[in-house]
Amino acid sequence: MGDVGSARLARSKRIQQAFILVGGKGTRLGQLTRTIPKPLVEITEGRVFVDFVIEQLARQGFNEIVLLAGYLGHLVRQRYAGRRIGSASLQVLIEPTEHGTGGALLTAQEMLEPQFLLLNGDSFFDIDLRSLTAEATARNYQALLALHAVEDASRYGMVDLEGERIIRFREKNLGSCGPGLINAGVYVLARGIIDRIRSLPCSIETDVFPALAKEGKLAGIVHSGYFVDVGLPEALQRARQELPALQYRPAAFLDRDS
Repeated sequence: MGDVGSARLARSKRIQQAFILVGGKGTRLGQLTRTIPKPLVEITEGRVFVDFVIEQLARQGFNEIVLLAGYLGHLVRQRYAGRRIGSASLQVLIEPTEHGTGGALLTAQEMLEPQFLLLNGDSFFDIDLRSLTAEATARNYQALLALHAVEDASRYGMVDLEGERIIRFREKNLGSCGPGLINAGVYVLARGIIDRIRSLPCSIETDVFPALAKEGKLAGIVHSGYFVDVGLPEALQRARQELPALQYRPAAFLDRDS
């Protein structure tokens, strides 16, 4: 196969489908999320948190973006259903009864591609998603997680890694501060992950991933990009201060005649 044919084959295998979990209630944000889902909290005037996640996906060439809604899902549908961001089309699926992240994924099972990207809609990780999905495709991983090193992992729980194999998840321990690797809420999954959801409610993070880790079938890659979530008021405030600046980055312009 020539270079042109190889390039076309590589493009045909590229993961184009991304799902965003936007059903979070955000109880720790108090009054802010009594009338809106957590991913719809405002960051700047007219722009909500999950807008940044959607724009990241569209900018990196994911052309099918599906928002998996639950709590107050009609508000997600009103804002996004049928929209286009660049070349990306947006759809909204609302889980009839809230059954965790596993239940949300089951809602979309009929449309899942052989491999797809799944992201939490209440966190933003500024990494090369194309590189992550290419790695998953090349290695044929059933599940590949993006991991992030933080100075204090107590709020998140820690991930233990050997090479690229995740061997263990450690529970949150708010009484013990310290550095560690965390699950950054960005996953490349194979469609067969659905077969792991055997009862509802189900959490992909706490019911499925630990079982895969015990079987040696869960991989993780550490990335050092900017990370923020909006689970706590102080984290939301940080997102409001820092996220807008990521949209304006320095660029180099080259004169082709020079």
